[in-house]
Amino acid sequence: MKFQIVLSNHSPESINKLEDMACWLWRGLEEAGHVAGVSVGPMDPTAINIFFEYFPDETLPVFQKLAEIGIPFGIICSEAVTGQTLNGYDQDDDMIVASMGFTWKKRMSNFRKVAGLAEFVWCLEPGSVEALRPSVKGGRCAFLQSGYVDGQRIIHPRAQEHKDIDVLFFGSLTPYRMQILESLRAVGLSVEAPEAFVPTFARTSLIERSKVCLSLNMRENWPIPSVSRISYLINNGALVVWENPPYVTGLEPFSIVAEADKIVEACQQAVQNYTPETGERYARAFREHLPMSEILTAVIAKTCEHLRTE
Repeated sequence: MKFQIVLSNHSPESINKLEDMACWLWRGLEEAGHVAGVSVGPMDPTAINIFFEYFPDETLPVFQKLAEIGIPFGIICSEAVTGQTLNGYDQDDDMIVASMGFTWKKRMSNFRKVAGLAEFVWCLEPGSVEALRPSVKGGRCAFLQSGYVDGQRIIHPRAQEHKDIDVLFFGSLTPYRMQILESLRAVGLSVEAPEAFVPTFARTSLIERSKVCLSLNMRENWPIPSVSRISYLINNGALVVWENPPYVTGLEPFSIVAEADKIVEACQQAVQNYTPETGERYARAFREHLPMSEILTAVIAKTCEHLRTE
């Protein structure tokens, strides 16, 4: 089958932040035996087009037109569906999406509208599947587990004596995250946390220099971990410490998971006991037990067989 990952419904800034997920899906589809590509512009009328959820009002006519002329498309939902909104946000959290020009509830409402036109929806958070299924054509909604992708392996091993960063964090520096990062510095760990988006080559260098890569929730009681960041790091042999998620992600056996109040202690122990082999051992197990090619083959069989033309 032929797939095209289309990012034109996102802003240039958001497209940069989607790089890990887009590459993971693109290379995973190829490793599953499909033809796949990525576009930041037009859709491919000869392919099954896949969009990452985010549908401002001005994009709605585009998806209505796709449905009318019969160009098939699907959606990746990377957020947690929580009732009539996403990630537990309510109307008081509108400032979080001020730059997007619409509220979280409006974003969820638009998502349901487009989901009703889509051929399938794949969710990165398993609890969202049943919440979305009634909105999706034919109920074709499935959980997409994060798995190992050979084509996403770009980090080069670095000798332990050249690992000069104890803990690396990259992502939005929310007040909740900053508090934990300052606690790590207070116990004497060297912490690197870029304040802005960094290009891939710079981030790659930071990861190669780091003993521990940290993933933190956006805020307290956040309903979904950064599974794309965590799987990318595990995939590349990094030793990952992250907050205990509210559900089983499947990534836990390949990393170090701790409750929020134990993150500092977990990082201290991980740095103290660090060897490069630890992360590589997790990566090999990840590759053996969760190959993305097999995961995608099963999900496509469940949600896309009606689109097969060959």
